[in-house]
Amino acid sequence: MKDPYDIRIPIDVYENTREPKNQQNQTCMSVPESEYSLRAYSSILYLKPRMQIIIQGQKVETQFVTKSLAKVLKDTYKPRNYNKKITITFGYNTKTKEHYGIMMYNKNRLIKAYECVACQRRANSTGVGVIGVIECNHLKPTHNKQDFDSTDEYRRIMLNVGYKLEEYWKEVRFKHQKNLNCTEPIENIVTKRALGHSQGTMEIKKVRRKGSVDSIPDSVLTSTASPGMCNSGNDANEAESEIAPMDNSDDHSKVQQKQINHITQTSSEDQLNDKVLYLKAMVEIKQLQQKLLEQEKAEKELMGKVDVLEADKYTLSTCCNSLQKDLEDIKRENKKVKLSGKGQSVQTDFPIASTEESATTSTEASDLRRGIDLQFGTQDRRGSGQENNNTQLCSPRLRELRESVGRLLATLVPALDLQQVNHDSEDIDEILNQVINQISMTEAAST
Repeated sequence: MKDPYDIRIPIDVYENTREPKNQQNQTCMSVPESEYSLRAYSSILYLKPRMQIIIQGQKVETQFVTKSLAKVLKDTYKPRNYNKKITITFGYNTKTKEHYGIMMYNKNRLIKAYECVACQRRANSTGVGVIGVIECNHLKPTHNKQDFDSTDEYRRIMLNVGYKLEEYWKEVRFKHQKNLNCTEPIENIVTKRALGHSQGTMEIKKVRRKGSVDSIPDSVLTSTASPGMCNSGNDANEAESEIAPMDNSDDHSKVQQKQINHITQTSSEDQLNDKVLYLKAMVEIKQLQQKLLEQEKAEKELMGKVDVLEADKYTLSTCCNSLQKDLEDIKRENKKVKLSGKGQSVQTDFPIASTEESATTSTEASDLRRGIDLQFGTQDRRGSGQENNNTQLCSPRLRELRESVGRLLATLVPALDLQQVNHDSEDIDEILNQVINQISMTEAAST
């Protein structure tokens, strides 16, 4: 009923239902809004928000807790039986110094918020306003995700984080007191500076919308010019002389106008610088994108060349395998030829018949040779005084004899094609002489 865009726990219900442990921890500070407001709790629920949360129809403005701190310093802690170091971020709460402690996350989810360590529970206000952010992935949360199991490792990490927070407290306060000769605590200065800056910005925006100069209150100009800063010596006097109101209304309006012009000029310069940085970043992004595209193109070309080389490699390997097979076949044929040559006395181009067939063939060949000699003698006697020309037609008897010799040679030489032999020429005679010489050599070798 109090906030139509939120789901909240009533104060009386919250006071009665919260745990006694939390009551003891929060006696020294006010109750954070995240304890009773679902919208405030959802805004810090995740260490690094990655999703959109909508409550009562309105989007939740999530925030990075580590980016909302001031005077940020980081430290590390190495738990036992854990391989990685844990980063701890310390800083001052810029919203209010009333809320401080350790924000403990597990796997990006908030488990315990504003958990005060030992040094923050002392009566000397040590660590007031300081927030520590740590992601404890090695610890085991309880079933309701609101606490960690009370183990030795949990107690050990809380003790070490307390020591580190106290060291941060001493270091920051020492630097603050050394650099600024001021007695005001740093937690008050940080909070005032953040509040003054936000209020001054809101007032200036309102004035810009209205277009009025006289409507700006002096407090806004003062807080905008020096929000919560402790000046000393000449700096303080100059600030007072620039901002102090004067009795003359015209002079006062001129001073206000100068201050507004100075603020506007500063903001415009900041905007211009932001635009320049933005344009530079865009140019660099485009250059990087162009380089990325060129690199991808070069990678594609290289991949195409690799594919071609792989295809050539496959073709060459196939050819090599084929040639190797042919070589092996040739070697086997050579071995067979050598083995067959060893088993025969003389290797011929035609098949060798048995001994009886060879004798019969030799007898027939001798008879044919005697017949051919007689025939050639008759021919020589008949054709004495005439030239023997291969193209001259022979007698029917000689042609018939040559045909008979051809058929006989075909039985000895199967590769002989009688249709391509010219029986009118002496080709068949030459073939017959070669066969007879071969047979004679075979007979001589056999004897």
